[in-house]
Amino acid sequence: MKDALNQRDNETKVIVAEINAQANMYNADSKEYDDGINPMSEDEREKFRESIRQFDAKLKLERDKFDYDKVKTKKD
Repeated sequence: MKDALNQRDNETKVIVAEINAQANMYNADSKEYDDGINPMSEDEREKFRESIRQFDAKLKLERDKFDYDKVKTKKD
């Protein structure tokens, strides 16, 4: 179970890194990807932060469910 949780954490870190890399490459003016020189607008940053917050909340729920299932299995 610990291995599964560690694997899930590692996958989460990879996803977050990919999102960050894409965000750094996004050109807000032309709505196209480029070399990352043009920064994101504040609205886009807020949307990005919200998507990260939602992702973190979903991950927390999954961990809580995993912990609950683990305790329930021990009781049974």
